[in-house]
Amino acid sequence: MTTLRQNRILLGVIALLLLLAACKGESPTAPTSTPPTGGGGGTTSTGTTVTLAVANSSPTVSTTTTLTATVTVNGTAAANGTAVEFSSTAPGIFTDTNTGTSIRTTTGGVATATLTSASVGAVTVTARVGTATKTSTITFTAVVTTPPPTPTSPTISSVSPTFGKPQGGDLVTITGTNFRPTVRVLFDTGSGTPKEGTVTSVTPTQIVVVTPAVDLGATTPTLSAKITVVVSSGAANEERVSAATPFTFQIAILTPAIFAVSPPSGSKEGGTIIKITGQGFQSPLQVTFGTGSGPGPLTAAAELQVLTVNFNEITAVTPPFPATDLTAPNGQVTLRVLNVASNTQAALPLAFRYVSPVRVIAFGPTEGPFTGGTRVTIDGQGFDDPVAVSIGGVAAQVISVSGTKIVAITSGVAVSSCADVTGPVIVTNISAQDTATSAPTNFIFRVLKPAIIGVSPNPATPGSSLTITVANAVGNPRLTIGTSAVTPQSTIVNPDGTTTFVVTVPPSITLNTKACAAGGTAPIPTTFNVIFLSTTTTCTDTFTNGLTVNPPATGIVFLNPASFGPFISTSNTAVPPAASNAAPSAPQTLAFVNNGFGPLTITGTSQSAGCANFSIGGVPPAATVLQECGSASITATFIQTAPSGANSVCTLSIATDAGTQILTLNGTVH
Repeated sequence: MTTLRQNRILLGVIALLLLLAACKGESPTAPTSTPPTGGGGGTTSTGTTVTLAVANSSPTVSTTTTLTATVTVNGTAAANGTAVEFSSTAPGIFTDTNTGTSIRTTTGGVATATLTSASVGAVTVTARVGTATKTSTITFTAVVTTPPPTPTSPTISSVSPTFGKPQGGDLVTITGTNFRPTVRVLFDTGSGTPKEGTVTSVTPTQIVVVTPAVDLGATTPTLSAKITVVVSSGAANEERVSAATPFTFQIAILTPAIFAVSPPSGSKEGGTIIKITGQGFQSPLQVTFGTGSGPGPLTAAAELQVLTVNFNEITAVTPPFPATDLTAPNGQVTLRVLNVASNTQAALPLAFRYVSPVRVIAFGPTEGPFTGGTRVTIDGQGFDDPVAVSIGGVAAQVISVSGTKIVAITSGVAVSSCADVTGPVIVTNISAQDTATSAPTNFIFRVLKPAIIGVSPNPATPGSSLTITVANAVGNPRLTIGTSAVTPQSTIVNPDGTTTFVVTVPPSITLNTKACAAGGTAPIPTTFNVIFLSTTTTCTDTFTNGLTVNPPATGIVFLNPASFGPFISTSNTAVPPAASNAAPSAPQTLAFVNNGFGPLTITGTSQSAGCANFSIGGVPPAATVLQECGSASITATFIQTAPSGANSVCTLSIATDAGTQILTLNGTVH
């Protein structure tokens, strides 16, 4: 019994030793391990295997990565509590020890450690269980700072749908660009505090939002709200953008009502865009024409093309007439609107009238003056008073209208470059918004070209009255003789339609001259262009060399030279006394010339007492007539020789029909 008890104790000790050996990861009978060939970076004890996994082999500095060691013994997970030694080369450290080593134990054969580094570099980490090891390399990298992208302002391109029930809960998709979190969507009904929708999803180009509930009130069937999207809400770069189209909260079932149609008529060819005003319009809807005033069936053949819809207004395009069921008298039809979703409808009896399409077939006369006033008769069809008429691009005055004839009077048109103005005759039925044109046949606004047909008297003289007669003298006149502008003193409209302007020939008008042989120049008859310009039309006419201006038929005295010079004679004082040197002055000659266009008549002459000391000859006697450039040579000599130092003055007067000329002769005795 003693021996049996001892054997049982020995077996217990052996079992305890085996258990301790297993806890240390060793087999009491394991042979010495040998390094394996090939890669792997570790040494393996027989029966014990270690694998090492790294969560992030390239972490940035000051961040962590997790090392996971998996330990198996003969293919079975190591017992819980098996010690695993983790080690790292610099600069790596473990977060639990703040050193390069850490002892962790297994749970389910797995042990983990957390590694970090404050510096950039590669570190080698090792997981060891007894003699079994596994290594791996971890590279800590620098932190790369990437600046955040510059936000771009958001845009909204569409909102769908654009209406919903006032209880809210409708999904609305907002499409646009540059949407970025955090996003808010506001529905502003103008009450002072916008309602905020619930955003369910956001992408850079799309937002899906659930509409909030709003209060329509007791009498309001619809309520418009401006949709505003807020991106980067609460951040420094917060931005807002509003949708161009409002969102409409409306009751789910609307009954339409039609108030008016504009225009109330249109062409039987269709294509008239009409505006239907009312309330309770709800898309999708159908708009038709028919007969009668009751609800009745809606005929597809009479359906209008709907362009736009909102609660109070529809725009649509009329179909051609007649449609299959349109037999109303005078082309009048009933308009119906059907709200498809609620199957509610409204009718407006005789809301629209089809009229024959307007046509311009002919007109006459086909031309008239640019000043207007031409009575034009326009023949055609479909004319429906009230009408607007444009002739040559200018609104005309409508005198009378029937279904096939219009009488209108042209208005004046602006003119430039003296050119005729042309343009079609255009007729518009105002109610039907239907227009027809005469193009390519045009009405011509004639710009009458002026013509100078007479100048009287001709020849004329400076300062005299002159009449200039012009045909087609339209507009404000500007008259020119040569280069001198003249202002009409009076304007006379003649029975034959011409216009006579009374002007004055400029007294200072410059005439041509001819040289006189004895000196000076005499004016001669000169021709001038006469020019008429209408400053209204810019039209002009030139009467080339149309006026001759004669100089005044009077004489003009010209002296050549202008006066006698001083006369000097010598005395008879002799040295020696027996000799004599007395001598009169040298003679002088002066030309008395007529520089006038008419004759110059000498009416008389006279001399002062001092003239006895002069010898004067050639003075034309009274009644002498000098024609143009005619002359007389007057000679004078101072004959006084004593006493020495004496002075003598002679005044010679020659009277003419052009005035009296006084010649002064001064003599001195030396």
